[in-house]
Amino acid sequence: VDAYWMSVAPNTLREAEAHAAGTKETITVISGSLEAGNIGSTQLLLPGQTADFRADLPHIYKTQDDWATCLITIVYHKEAIK
Repeated sequence: VDAYWMSVAPNTLREAEAHAAGTKETITVISGSLEAGNIGSTQLLLPGQTADFRADLPHIYKTQDDWATCLITIVYHKEAIK
């Protein structure tokens, strides 16, 4: 398990590559707003909202005109850790 406290600058689009098979990601927005999730299936999250998605597929993080702060937890599948 990895946990990150992330601040994302305004008007940012980050395209993340897929992690190892079976990896899942959870994002909770603390401040601002953040669009996140698998490409083609994202959610706009506001403060206090959480999204879960498969991180073994390409995914994005996108902000609008304000900074966003969020907590990201990445859980790797046991088989992928060797």
